[in-house]
Amino acid sequence: MPGHSRRHSEEAPTGSTSSSTGTESASNPALADMSEGPGTEAGEGTGEESVLGPMMSSWKPDVEPEWSKTEAKSIQRQLKRLGLYKLGIDGAIGKGSKAGLVEAFGSDEWRMLGAADVLTKLKAAKTPKSKADKYRYGEMFKDGVLDLTIGIGYDEDDNHLDAILGFEEVLAARDFEPNAGARAAELYTQAGRTVEKADFGQYYVKENALMYTPPVGGPPRPIHAVVRLVFSHDGKEGKKAADAFKEGMAESDVAYYSGHGRYGSGPDFDRNMTFDLKDAEGNVEQHIEDYTVLKKVLAKEGKARSRGPWAQFMWRVNKKRIEVNGDNEGNVFLNPKNKHSKEFGARLMYWNLERTGKGAKLQTGKDGPLDKALDSEEARKYRIVVFDGCRTKDYLTAVRGTPGMKKDTTDIAATRRSVDWGDEANTLAEFLDGIIGQQSKESIIKDMDSKQSPSKKGGKWGGAYGSY
Repeated sequence: MPGHSRRHSEEAPTGSTSSSTGTESASNPALADMSEGPGTEAGEGTGEESVLGPMMSSWKPDVEPEWSKTEAKSIQRQLKRLGLYKLGIDGAIGKGSKAGLVEAFGSDEWRMLGAADVLTKLKAAKTPKSKADKYRYGEMFKDGVLDLTIGIGYDEDDNHLDAILGFEEVLAARDFEPNAGARAAELYTQAGRTVEKADFGQYYVKENALMYTPPVGGPPRPIHAVVRLVFSHDGKEGKKAADAFKEGMAESDVAYYSGHGRYGSGPDFDRNMTFDLKDAEGNVEQHIEDYTVLKKVLAKEGKARSRGPWAQFMWRVNKKRIEVNGDNEGNVFLNPKNKHSKEFGARLMYWNLERTGKGAKLQTGKDGPLDKALDSEEARKYRIVVFDGCRTKDYLTAVRGTPGMKKDTTDIAATRRSVDWGDEANTLAEFLDGIIGQQSKESIIKDMDSKQSPSKKGGKWGGAYGSY
């Protein structure tokens, strides 16, 4: 398409151009002190009220209510009426019931109430006109802050530069204040949040971004929004961007990635591999910047020896006749299973990610880095993760195989097909508007999907996004 290039894992560039931007990954000294230790409890020791006001400190999340089984069943029935609970009426206040109660009250206040008071409030709440699934807004908003980490992956054809500008324009159009590191730090502290790698990224703040009223009623309360935009402008800060995004997957309400899917292996914040072909004496005879060019060269070389491009690549590797330049520091390696093993690019990508000494550490799985981060004090109990790139549905099995990323704690939006550079800003705009408007999952995904250009010339728009 004119003005677009495929955001395939590594399809050949289509010749679309991107103007250079002067935006740099801003450092935020105002946030650096947040990495020194645990954050203060909201409203405690800061000399200020918490984001939610003085009541916040009286809610004790570790308190288990002493309700009878009969009372608990009545509470579950009311939660089900409100569309906040979908499991059985068994009288056991487990994860599902607790999550529903947080959504009903928009806080942990219910833990401090007797069953009669909880039932009174639940019964007074109106039955919703629609019981369409919503994201867990009560959980996300209960500390008064909506925290989003938004990552933009690196593109060798510089399309990410336009994406950076596009995302900045989306935030500006919605009155997010840029360069707001100091205010973001204040809001994080008031909400009892910490950010370990806070000195990397651009911070945007919109105070009173939305008004939230929980289903059981009470005065509407303002929710502030903090966006941390992370990217590597020239690819040299890929590790910092990747580390910040990994942190966001565990500690933010929303982690949103837009960029290459790298053949279903995971997000990537630095440039892909380059290659030096060598002669028998070890002298560089050809430097290649793009893997698609490498494939053609190897196919031509291997033809005379009845070897395909991959066999010829491995021959060069074994003979030390090729140097692959790519350290993977900016890769967020999520999926260990190569689902596109018949493709040269996919085989090359996984070979590089898995090679000894220069590979990338797998983030997913039991006891993996992501699992450990999700088990930390700072981790959110619930999050939304969005993957806006090609083949990102490939991540799902591995991500869901991480204990803290099961369906009861994480909602995932991912793509089912290849998508284009050029659609990402409009897609982000739909997502932000949907979250701030507290829309249903279906509505938000549908609106995001409407901004995905056809996979083939003359085809229909959409068909790219799914909610998982």
